Amino acid sequence: MELFNFFLNILPGGVTCLFGLKIRRIVVVLSWFVIGYFISSFFLEHMAMSSILKYIIQISIGLVFALFSFKLQKASWFLLLFAMGFMGINLVLPSTWYFIILALIGGLALGILGIYLYEPMIVFTTSLSGAYSVSVATAKYFSLNKIIYVLFFILLAVAGLYVQFKGLKKLKESE
Repeated sequence: MELFNFFLNILPGGVTCLFGLKIRRIVVVLSWFVIGYFISSFFLEHMAMSSILKYIIQISIGLVFALFSFKLQKASWFLLLFAMGFMGINLVLPSTWYFIILALIGGLALGILGIYLYEPMIVFTTSLSGAYSVSVATAKYFSLNKIIYVLFFILLAVAGLYVQFKGLKKLKESE
């Protein structure tokens, strides 16, 4: 089972890291499916119903979120980046009211930046998130120490950024 989880993380993570720009619609739709699934699992956690019914509801809500992201790509991209910016700042800084306001401003800025720099932000976020997924799975499976894990993450992120920005340059030249 551990090997299965390892491959379940490195395969989509590696593809996202290296080819996120090419499969951006799939990445955004799957991201929103996962968000909808986990939000619904949080709310259904303490409800008395069969586990099969819970899974059906969770998958249904995940599909609704995925459909939303597919129909409203720019809005869903803005919200996804807003959430990333807000959570990133909120994780680093303490949870006091003025840091929450700072996290809201940071999330709003990242969301707006994502709309104006759509393709470069896709390259940046998919390279980093894919590299993170692969490096975390590899570190857990092979019990790597933190320094090697961080170096592996940086190496993967740089490789993903290089490959995707090279692809973006070719895409811009062909237009």
